Order: sequence, then structure tokens, then C-alpha cells
Amino acid sequence: MFYNVVRRVVTSDFMSRTNYIALKNAVHFMKPRPLMSGKAPNSKLVMSGLMTWLGLAADPNANHDTSLVTIVKRGILASQEGDLKRAQQILHLGLRQAFDIGDQAAVNHIFCLLAEVSLQMQQYGESERLYTEVLKRILSTGEKENSNAVVDISLKLAHISAVREDFVKAETGFKFCVESQEAKVEKLGAEVDEDTLALYGVSLDRYAQFLASRERLAEAETLYKKGIDVANQVLGIDHEQTLVIQNSLATVLSMQGKFKQAEDILTDIIYLAEKSNSQYLSTFLINRGVNKIMSGLGKSGESDCAKAKSIAKGHDIAETVQEADDCLEKARMAY
Repeated sequence: MFYNVVRRVVTSDFMSRTNYIALKNAVHFMKPRPLMSGKAPNSKLVMSGLMTWLGLAADPNANHDTSLVTIVKRGILASQEGDLKRAQQILHLGLRQAFDIGDQAAVNHIFCLLAEVSLQMQQYGESERLYTEVLKRILSTGEKENSNAVVDISLKLAHISAVREDFVKAETGFKFCVESQEAKVEKLGAEVDEDTLALYGVSLDRYAQFLASRERLAEAETLYKKGIDVANQVLGIDHEQTLVIQNSLATVLSMQGKFKQAEDILTDIIYLAEKSNSQYLSTFLINRGVNKIMSGLGKSGESDCAKAKSIAKGHDIAETVQEADDCLEKARMAY
């Protein structure tokens, strides 16, 4: 199986949930694990580029009531500590105060925070309601319908629709995000700003994950290739996020039986991951091992998985050790 590689977005980075291929019936059948699960990468509240685009991230203390700022900070801290219910309670207090003093920017900010907390708590309906409310509020004040802020929120809503298995609505949302960003990138050309380009990469990545989860692999392959081009521009060819997106491409190639292409990509990213001591090196090795097993090279695949296990044990990553063991078992069954 191709195992999880989780990515977080921090303004200009790319994000993803998982890349995974389940190996069944020895080495003869693969099926993608659902990529659009609602589980957040971790229990921390991740502040995305949306806050910057709404004018809230550069100086969160500017022009806001100091007691309100304190409440919001307490809510964020509670979420970072994993106490999401307490975070909700604190942020609702802040929301009431923001309404009372008429601080509309703070209201939007807190709505976004509450929506993210609700998503982490798998309260998808509430998260959707809150993000939709922010969307309505910013559009009513003159925000352009294809602005980065609108696209960011639309991307979150598309993800929620996918989690709730409203696939038609989800695809409409993902397609809107990709097409909106693509049009801006093409129009601006060399003058495109990094935020717009990065959000284009995020949109490509998320849509590709959705397509892969629906087993529309050729379409996912096309989008991942575009996403890699964007990642190379924004982050560089050897950035860890870029390597993870290439791993995603290798995943869908392997799922289509394009084992040689997948192996070539994985070999390249393993080389770069070894140079940078990437935290995902053991995962990349397992994925190459699985791909080799699928192509009939069980002994060579076993070697990759054994090396991955050694690395994972050295870093005390129990989950990856188990994944390596699973890979080794499959390898031994294959020859």
C-alpha cells in the first residue's frame, strides 16, 4: 500500500490529506483509500492564507479591542492543546463580543476559526454553515467572486462536500477553484504574486486527490503534473512539499499500472529526501517497495521496505514501522 503523507498549508505551502494505495490479494489488486476524510492533519488549528487575504494576519492586534484579542488567543491556544470543545466555547464568547462592538473583521476571523475547529471535530454541517456565512459576508462588502479569499473558502467547502459524499457539489467547487486560479495565473503571467500561484497549487492538489479517490486516475495524473510545475516555481524542486506532490503522482501512475514511470519518480524523490534527511524518506521507500512488488520485483521491493523499517525504527515512528512490516509480508508472499 502507498502510505500516508500528510501536508499542512502555511500561507505559501501546499496541502493535502493523504496518499495511499491499499495492496490486496497479494500484489494483484489496488484500491485507493478515501483521500477526502475529514480528519485534520493534527489537533492544532492551522492558520491558512485566508487570514492574510482577509487582512487579518499581518498584525492581529491592530485596531481590535485588546480584551477581544486576548479571548481569541485563548481560543487558539485551546485548539492547539487539542481541547476543541473548550476552544469552541471561548471563541463563541469572542464572537459575541465582536458583534457587540461592531468589529466586522474580527467577526469574520472568529467565524473562520470556529469553522476550522468544527471541521476538526467532524461537525461538517456546522463547519459548512460557518464558512458559507463568511463567504456571504465578504461578498456583500464587495469582495470579488474569484478573489483568493473566496477561492480559499470555496476549497474548504468543496472538501466538506466530498467528506459528506456530495460528490457533484464537491467537484463543482474544486473545478471552480482550479479554473479561477488558473485564469488569474494566465492573465498575470510573470507578474503573478506568490499567494495566487500557491493557492493555484493547493487547488490542483485538492482536486487531484478528489479525482483519485473517485478512481478517475488519468484526470488526477494531469492535475498532479500541473501541481508539480507550480510547486517547483513556488517552493523549489527539492522542497519537501514538492517531493510529497511527486509522491502523489507516483501513486496514481502505479494505480494505472505505469510501474516504471512511478518507480523513476520515487527513485528521484528518494535521492532528494536522503540528501535533505526528509521526515518522509521511510514512507517514500515503502511506496517504491510496494510499486516494485506490484510490478513483479518482490525481492527488490522487500529491500526497500526493510530499509524503510530500519529508518523508521531509528526515528521511533511506530506507525511507519508497522507499514514497513506489512510491506515486507506482502513482498514475501509475492515470490
